[in-house]
Amino acid sequence: MLIEDEAILGDINRESIISILRSTVISNPSISNMVLYGKNNRFYYFGGYLSEDFYNELDKYRIDDQFCGENVWIGRQNDILCRSTQQTQNEVFTSVSIMKDFINNEKLGYVIVNLKTQTIDDVLKNIYTGPDEKLLLVDGNKELLSSSDGLDAHVYEQDFKNHLNFSGDSGIYVEKIGWENVQIAYYRNEKTNWYIVSWIPLSSITSNTNLLSMTIIFSTVFLLFVLLVASLFFANKISDDFKQLLDFAQTFGPESDQINDFIKRKDEIGTLYNTLHELMEKNYEQKQIEEMACLKAYQAQIAPHFLYNTLDSINWMLIENEEYTISNIVVALGGLLRYSISNDGNLKTVADELEQIKNYLLIQQVRFGDRLKYSIDIDTAIHQQLIIKLLLQPLVENAVVHGIENTVGLKTIVITGRREGNDIVFSVEDNGAGIPERLLLELNESLKNEVTAFSSRHGLQNVHQRIRLAYSGPYGLTIESVYQKGTRVMIRIPYNPCLNTSEQ
Repeated sequence: MLIEDEAILGDINRESIISILRSTVISNPSISNMVLYGKNNRFYYFGGYLSEDFYNELDKYRIDDQFCGENVWIGRQNDILCRSTQQTQNEVFTSVSIMKDFINNEKLGYVIVNLKTQTIDDVLKNIYTGPDEKLLLVDGNKELLSSSDGLDAHVYEQDFKNHLNFSGDSGIYVEKIGWENVQIAYYRNEKTNWYIVSWIPLSSITSNTNLLSMTIIFSTVFLLFVLLVASLFFANKISDDFKQLLDFAQTFGPESDQINDFIKRKDEIGTLYNTLHELMEKNYEQKQIEEMACLKAYQAQIAPHFLYNTLDSINWMLIENEEYTISNIVVALGGLLRYSISNDGNLKTVADELEQIKNYLLIQQVRFGDRLKYSIDIDTAIHQQLIIKLLLQPLVENAVVHGIENTVGLKTIVITGRREGNDIVFSVEDNGAGIPERLLLELNESLKNEVTAFSSRHGLQNVHQRIRLAYSGPYGLTIESVYQKGTRVMIRIPYNPCLNTSEQ
């Protein structure tokens, strides 16, 4: 279970072991003291001084290997440690468990934990009993360990012990004692081989039968629970503390500064927590850097590869030749290009985005003529809200290219935008070709999983990725469509009054 071998102790000094013993005893008020007894007769203890009785009764603590991994309860006895060299020992409940090297499974010694008798005494006292009822805790030899009313050992020997007849793990019988019939119920705990005994006069039972049942059930279950939890807690806590210390020594070496930090920690997992916390902070910072790089990369994909100055020159030539219709188209195209290649920030107002949508639709109306109509209904209250650049134009372009381009007849694009609670929702809807149902499902799934799977819809996925990178939360792009009837693409982003230039 633990350590005491000379080779291992070379890496861990005596002060380190006693420090852990001290921490365990101080943090558990129910523990009186602890002793580590190694196979080479080396002792480490905290909570007093070893008495002569301990050295004279060492065989008592050498439990069999079959109990490895378990606590063996010896019973109630004089404490093997004294608070001073002159003080008489107090009584304690003693448990012993085997220490083993967790690497080669070699037995190294024993861990002795002395539990304050007050802990068990208080458990029995806190269980409700009637004025004539008693709860006794006795060992396999019928020696009194504790009682609900602090029964004197001499009185127990004289008036109670001879009336206890244990035949099996549990039972109930009636014994005539003096002029009174007494019902005696008992139950044996397998781990400790101790008996919890309920001693109740029949007169009390007839006056309060229900109370008897509840007392037996509650006392039995509660005491079993306390003993089981205490046994598991002591074994696991002591084992885990020493294993963590050995792991640290083997990982970082005996001269490592980390060992001193481990010994000084405030609790058993303090060092591990601090290390994980630092790693998480570094990982978060790296993720932020990667996300910003992705954001810039997505925006770079949108930048056009044309020169605005060339278009400006063409525009002046058209004006000189009074080609005003073509000039308007060139001006609109120039505005789009200038907006795309500008380096004046990644945030633009909704009004700026609308201006570029109008420029784009002006160019497309020249191309499609009377076949293309559009309407724009954006709430003026959000016109000055700052949003990420080129958020809406790709949606309008998608409606033209995939919804209208390969169709006939009059087609309409409806662009809306308004505030909904703490969000802003934009919608671009067309009555064009629509999207087949299977393709629509695959496209929405790719957006949900943030996977770029459709090169033909790259613009939509690009916008969705930029929204996910720019805004934390349930924001992004969704698509609704009916094949041969039309498509609606919606964007949801957060409303932030701090980014509304009209409120600054």
